[in-house]
Amino acid sequence: MLFISDEIHQDITFTDGEQFGEEGRGFMRLNFACPKSTLVESLNRLKKFFVNSFHKSPIISK
Repeated sequence: MLFISDEIHQDITFTDGEQFGEEGRGFMRLNFACPKSTLVESLNRLKKFFVNSFHKSPIISK
């Protein structure tokens, strides 16, 4: 999955949702059990990932 391989470059770690049962298949999980400063930094990294990814490859092409 491209999203998972690219996230390594942004220092973001995801857990495969399927590890939490069949209903989790197709989902990714993030750990929010951390200090607020860590969560804010992680969300900023995730935002940077999305901004950079969509800038390179738009979701909707004309």
